[in-house]
Amino acid sequence: MVLPLTCVTLAWWLTGHPIGPWTMAAPLIVYAALVFHRPDAWLLVLPALWPIADLARWTGQIHVTETDALLLTTIASLSLRAIVDRTPHAVDERTPYRAGVTAWAGMLALALAAVIAIVRGISEFPPVSVEAWTGYSGSMNAIRVGKGYLLPMLLIPFFHSALRRDGDGTFRKLCIGFAGGLGTAALAALWERLAFPGLTDFAQDYRTTALFWEMHVGGAALDGWFALTLPFALYAAWSVRRSPVQLVLMLAILALGAYGVLTTFSRGLYLAAFVSVAALGIVLLVARGAEARSIGYGTIVAAGAAAVGAFAIATLAFRHGGYRGAGALLVAAWLTYVLVGQVGRLRWTQVALGLALGIIIALTSNVAAALVDKGPYLALALAAIAGVLLSWHLYRRGRTSGPRVLALAVFAWTVIAAAAVPVHWGGPEACAEAVIAAALVAIPGLVQVSTGGRMWVPSVRGAVVSGALAVACVLAAAVFGSYYFQSRASTAGADLETRLVHWRHSASLAQSDADRWFGIGAGRFSEGYFWNVPQGLFPGTWRILDDGGGSFLRLGPPRHMVDFYEMFRVTQAVPVDVRGPFAYRLRVRASRDSKVRIEVCRRHLLYAEDCVIRPITVKGGDWQSIAGITEPGVQTRGPWFAPRLAALSLDLDSGVTMDVTDLEVLDGANRPIVSNGDFRQGTRWWFFSSDKNHLPWHAKNLALHAYVEGGLVGAVILGAVVLTALGRLVVRSRAGGLLAGVPLAALLGFLCVGLFDSLLDVPRLTFWLIIVLWLALVLRRYPLAARRRVRRQPGHQSGSPSSANVDYSYSPTAQ
Repeated sequence: MVLPLTCVTLAWWLTGHPIGPWTMAAPLIVYAALVFHRPDAWLLVLPALWPIADLARWTGQIHVTETDALLLTTIASLSLRAIVDRTPHAVDERTPYRAGVTAWAGMLALALAAVIAIVRGISEFPPVSVEAWTGYSGSMNAIRVGKGYLLPMLLIPFFHSALRRDGDGTFRKLCIGFAGGLGTAALAALWERLAFPGLTDFAQDYRTTALFWEMHVGGAALDGWFALTLPFALYAAWSVRRSPVQLVLMLAILALGAYGVLTTFSRGLYLAAFVSVAALGIVLLVARGAEARSIGYGTIVAAGAAAVGAFAIATLAFRHGGYRGAGALLVAAWLTYVLVGQVGRLRWTQVALGLALGIIIALTSNVAAALVDKGPYLALALAAIAGVLLSWHLYRRGRTSGPRVLALAVFAWTVIAAAAVPVHWGGPEACAEAVIAAALVAIPGLVQVSTGGRMWVPSVRGAVVSGALAVACVLAAAVFGSYYFQSRASTAGADLETRLVHWRHSASLAQSDADRWFGIGAGRFSEGYFWNVPQGLFPGTWRILDDGGGSFLRLGPPRHMVDFYEMFRVTQAVPVDVRGPFAYRLRVRASRDSKVRIEVCRRHLLYAEDCVIRPITVKGGDWQSIAGITEPGVQTRGPWFAPRLAALSLDLDSGVTMDVTDLEVLDGANRPIVSNGDFRQGTRWWFFSSDKNHLPWHAKNLALHAYVEGGLVGAVILGAVVLTALGRLVVRSRAGGLLAGVPLAALLGFLCVGLFDSLLDVPRLTFWLIIVLWLALVLRRYPLAARRRVRRQPGHQSGSPSSANVDYSYSPTAQ
């Protein structure tokens, strides 16, 4: 039953895709063949493609998207493979995953609540009119939101079968897949910032959206994805043991992820990242399994202290020294690990000799550096190179008295040279912060060479990890020290007050008893807000209608005065190399004199630059044709390697409803740049956005959104499943270690973001939330994969039952 249904749905979707059925079918066929040949490949590929596959921003299709097609292809391939195999796969009884009544009942209850919400949200069925497929007010929006709960139910049987066959291997593959998803989302964020504010410009009011088109009306889709995937990516990096290439790749993904997380400027996501990492650390401290024994409690605490110290050093140096100052001090901190860790203990006379020699070399190099342009950078480079060469010599050849003292001297030289960089860049005002940062770098090294025991032993793996940590700390210091973040931090109190008022308005949408028990319906929040919150600000509406004489776009006016950056816009992506002036022609209709605007801007989702704007005056009455030419304008080109995105927009500059059709626009090269200008193909190629005013589109709280659209029944069911999953993971964290800790951290991080945003109105997030909940609900308390380690007690005979203590702790690396 599942296979025919998925195939028919895929065929229907492909035949109507704007880009063309065969263009979209080709990659799906390749992916289907891969999954059929290697059934577990979807664990790696599907999460990695999930944040970048959707093309709604370009195609206008928001209700059934490319990620839906990927998922349906996955299910179809797995179903076909199951039919072909026929022989049931063997179950590994040692697997730590087994589904009980609680798991199946929880999923069934979630599915039932989703069906009720979908039924209440559908106003037209079957949705045959064009209006049903338009925006968030159409009937299909209920299915768009509700599918996030229902589609996972089709994949869970295959997912659970993989867990039962090889629980440890399936979990690791899922973690690698999520790491890939974190990396692709971060790459999309980097791509976006390269196109607009720049990679290192953190002062502009620009928050990253990547390729989560759902953020065209605000929200936290990207934040939720980062919060959900970060713990899995951390585990994927931690579990790499022998392959340096894999380790570097995973750390590169984490570095990209850090950039993506920081450039969201989301206070909720920052809280989620802190909670997730803290949860992982706590689980490692309390776990009885191999993770804690292999790392050691001291190592966990030391790693946390090193991260805090590195961030403090970067922040102090960045305040006046910028990237150069922070980078210089963190280079010195990195040498503290890789160089001083090879020195070992020195006598106090050797310490004094090494420090004196280092100070003399540093003073000499600083005097010489003053005679050369950018001399402090050169002095630091020479010191760092000498430190790297000495650390490699000590690592390869062993230690003798001479090189150890010389290594300490080079370390002292590096610290002093690094402190000189922020002073050179920031002037005398930077001296105090530079001295404190240098002390934070030097003290651990001096303690290391002065104590009897070694505080740390450097390794190649540790050097790579510490280097990645240093890069992340520089990025964090740059973002937290930026003007934009400071302005956001200063408005946190006012934002919370606004949010509290909005929450009260949102809760009031459930007005009848049926609404309070079963919700207003899936996907109905924005429409309910429009009609039932009179004091609420709503930026505008759009619908595509057909009155018998042809299709047309109806633009609804805003309910309040809006500026340029608050306009509700109907948009269409246009070629990236368009140049003005633009010739336009359209038919419009309005009840009284008003204005509509045509804009061509550099734009991705929410932020417009270098716009060519043409206000068009419309006389009240019946349909009329208007034509004209815009000003030439300037479409600024970035560097050759930067992506260039552009969009044409229509928006109202008045308080009157207006109808538009037969829109044609030619660029300066006489090329048509608008498709489906008569709207006969519905929303094909057309998109919409609300740049600044986002509250009318979201409840801005996960639990509140569940209540408004699903009622008390839906909210209680979801809450019960989530709390049960969290409780089971907490109970199993001691025996299961990171098998429980990773999904626990992911759920806690996701819920932290959900404190301040809906998230469940993004089916791409709801889908993976359900999958992670299943992972939590089927984890057993005492995994049978544990090996019974028998400890013989004195005074008892070997083999006697009383002579053994059985340890049921689970080691995910045992198999």
